[in-house]
Amino acid sequence: MGMTSMPAPQPDRPASFGYKCSWYAVRTNDTDAVVAALAWKDAAPSTWFAGIEAAYVAGVFITPPLGPWTLVVGRVLFDDDVPARLKQLSQAFGEAQFFTTYRARKVHVWGLARSGSLVRHFVFGGYNVQPVVDLGEPTPIERTLGIGTDEFAANEFQVMQIAGAWSVNPSELEERFKQPGLGRLSVLS
Repeated sequence: MGMTSMPAPQPDRPASFGYKCSWYAVRTNDTDAVVAALAWKDAAPSTWFAGIEAAYVAGVFITPPLGPWTLVVGRVLFDDDVPARLKQLSQAFGEAQFFTTYRARKVHVWGLARSGSLVRHFVFGGYNVQPVVDLGEPTPIERTLGIGTDEFAANEFQVMQIAGAWSVNPSELEERFKQPGLGRLSVLS
């Protein structure tokens, strides 16, 4: 009996995500270059639907280009060495950002690196419900949201606002981007 191969995935339209997840935004429209920079040799072509679904379990989905940005999405990235990865990606592509929202633990994170240097890294929450890490100067959107004031308490909606101001708000992908495409899916050990 001969083996039948699985049909190649067919491009589908972008799927929004963001809440209870982590992602990098990398300033490039070359998905394969991001895969190469991450040295993930097992990254296989994937639809948006399968990629985002896997990203919420144990996979990492590298999106097709979203304008000048490519996103690297996966809950498992929360345990990544964020500052080192931001510096690495920004060295290769000029700019990289990181975001995470974790509602159950009240943890919200964002970071920004340019040309290999960490510009901003902010970690809010956990059981302290206050900034745990606050490196670099707040950006204009952060100041607009009240970072640095005594009343400030980060939430997942603010993470989306910051992502949108810096690059791409992933909770709005379906409304903003219509071009079908294939990304790459990797499963990290």
